[in-house]
Amino acid sequence: MNFPRICLFAGLFAAILLASAPAKSQDNRSQGYYSPDISINWSRQRLDWCRELGVNCGKPAADAFCHLRGYGRATKFEKAEHVRPTFTLSDHERCDNPDCAGFKMIQCVGTATVFESPWITNNGLTDSRLDWCLELGVNCGKPAADAYCKKERGFPLGARSFEKAPGVGRTVTINGRANCLNPGCAGFKVIECEPDPPTQDSSSEKGASPLLNRAIQFAGAWKADFGGSFLTMLFQQTGDRVTGRLNANSADLGVIRDGKVVDNTLLFTVMRRAPNAPNLPDVIAGYGELVMDEAGKSFKGTVLGVAVSGTLITR
Repeated sequence: MNFPRICLFAGLFAAILLASAPAKSQDNRSQGYYSPDISINWSRQRLDWCRELGVNCGKPAADAFCHLRGYGRATKFEKAEHVRPTFTLSDHERCDNPDCAGFKMIQCVGTATVFESPWITNNGLTDSRLDWCLELGVNCGKPAADAYCKKERGFPLGARSFEKAPGVGRTVTINGRANCLNPGCAGFKVIECEPDPPTQDSSSEKGASPLLNRAIQFAGAWKADFGGSFLTMLFQQTGDRVTGRLNANSADLGVIRDGKVVDNTLLFTVMRRAPNAPNLPDVIAGYGELVMDEAGKSFKGTVLGVAVSGTLITR
């Protein structure tokens, strides 16, 4: 009996079952975070009680943390006194004195459309504030805000509103990841993304939403060329949400979180363990964008900044 073959198909069958499961309402999502922290250049740091150093404390900081995690708002939070060091969410400023405070816990619910002081990963190594322009000095304001909503947050309609933050001092463009390092560099104070249009209930007399009928399926096992390495990808899909795992030449490359299918494109975040710190939570390694062909059996795109082309093994 060929046990490896049986195990492979058992795993793939489980993935198919997950892919066909009904989607949970995004508005009913809820998640609690205890001793909440944020990722700063591959390390986990305790979240400060204030969104900016000494101001917008408590609820504003808790809400911003929930937005960062993809949730709509904080419904409950508790203060942790005399915690040091802590770091603010908006500008990653450090507080390291006896009066510093953080959070014992934050309870988040719903789905975020507002993102304060957005940061992005710079070539998978460091974090920088999002630049005001799509490319250095050009296509500023709305083009950059639209790209952030579409590429980083999975909102296909782009930005509804945004506000400029002048004099940030260090930013990176979303296109090309070019650095702006002078004191006059500008970023965003806040970006609000346009929510997805409401879809028709599948139980209505008119039937399922056309958007759901056209949903592209990424669920299954895939193989891809990854800059000369052999990349294997296992995706599980529920509605338009995707999770999974990546392996390059049998080495663990990371797990896929916050994946979302927009038209024929899958946008996702790659998470992996912090270097030399196996007991800390996973940190963001980078992002991926895969565009499916019309037949639904191959794709092209990028993973962690590397061009990839993949084909379906099985579903």
